[in-house]
Amino acid sequence: MAGLKGLAARVKKLEPKPNNVLRKIGSIERFEAECEAGIADGRYDPADMRDVMLCIRRWVVTVK
Repeated sequence: MAGLKGLAARVKKLEPKPNNVLRKIGSIERFEAECEAGIADGRYDPADMRDVMLCIRRWVVTVK
């Protein structure tokens, strides 16, 4: 049994961990859809918010 527990612990370390940013925003697609809706409603500046969306997308992709 000790061997199985050790194996399970090693596998757990190898499994990908959820990205903290994704935990907050749900999914990048949902976040971008909400941003686009906000841009269409006039809540967000189109130029600035698209830059923010690009930065968040890059952050989610590169931060593991």
